[in-house]
Amino acid sequence: MDRFLKFIGLLTCIILIVLGARWLIQHFPKYVGLTLQVLGGVALVVLLVRLYLGRDWLRRLGQEFVIGSDLIQAAENFLNDLPKPKNETTANFIGHLVYRFTRLGVIGLVLALIPITLLYQQNRLLSKQNERLDQQTYLQEAERRSSLVFLFSNVMDAIDRELKDDYNDDGLRNLSPQLVGRIIALSTRLKPYRYLDK
Repeated sequence: MDRFLKFIGLLTCIILIVLGARWLIQHFPKYVGLTLQVLGGVALVVLLVRLYLGRDWLRRLGQEFVIGSDLIQAAENFLNDLPKPKNETTANFIGHLVYRFTRLGVIGLVLALIPITLLYQQNRLLSKQNERLDQQTYLQEAERRSSLVFLFSNVMDAIDRELKDDYNDDGLRNLSPQLVGRIIALSTRLKPYRYLDK
């Protein structure tokens, strides 16, 4: 049964690798060579490490890194003295336990600082982008309002013409209602705007 399960697991891994390679070739044909080289290099390194360090190197490395050989030895000494453990054995075990948790906590803190740093940088970039968007909005508004200069010139010419021609021929210097409407519309659109230099 054990051989059968190992065979099924190996067959499943081979099928998954073939399907993954097929998907990679279909969607990213440009990166197939580089990806296969990297995977081959990683597989070669894992094989060499396994040959050099033995079969259970990953478990031993995990024990050494997470638990630590000193903590394992202190736990064994503590368990051997268990009916009535000595004070030195208990202190040694607790000291190694606190040291291990402190070390793992510092590693966890350092790993937690990585996304916090990335979020801080992203917020800085977003605020700079918002500043640029505001500047772009100001520039568009300035361009739109600067185009009103031509309309202003046309209205001034029309005012001059109507005042010279004496609108309504009544001897008064008055303007037509249409021209007054144009002046009102122009005056509501002429507002101060920001001018960005450089």
